[in-house]
Amino acid sequence: MKQMTVYLKCDRSAEVQVQDVFLKDVAEIRCRDKVLSTKLNAIKVCHFPKEGGKRCVISCLKLVRLMEELCPEIDVQVVGETDVLVEWISVDPYKGWQQWSKAAFVCLISFFGTAFTIMAYHNDGGINEVFTGCAWVRNPEELIRWKWHILWDWRQVSLCSSIISEAGG
Repeated sequence: MKQMTVYLKCDRSAEVQVQDVFLKDVAEIRCRDKVLSTKLNAIKVCHFPKEGGKRCVISCLKLVRLMEELCPEIDVQVVGETDVLVEWISVDPYKGWQQWSKAAFVCLISFFGTAFTIMAYHNDGGINEVFTGCAWVRNPEELIRWKWHILWDWRQVSLCSSIISEAGG
């Protein structure tokens, strides 16, 4: 049988989120036969126990031995790193209430900060007017009283503008 050349390029380090580590997680395989490449990528290299170390070092010679045990007719050429540091990172798929509350807090700060910025910009940088407006929202009686003053002022402005336009026209 003809020997197939397989190139193995190991990474310097790898992080996995599952307990079972496969060859595709720690190295890259190149060969002409895609079926052989898929078969080699599915080799189980390491298993992390629930209690115990979360790191291990895998030698490329171990990877070559596992590959040759599965397919004895291959010739493996190692390119790149000789050892791989594999670290298992246990990730909780459930995001706790703290994560959601942090996200809600950031959203609220962003919303009210943007609203404050827009109000301050439209008042020509008058922060005092913005705070006065915020105080109106907290005290409705004060808001009603100021509404009447604002309406009275607008009536006077419209009355004056109509008198001026009739006098000039």
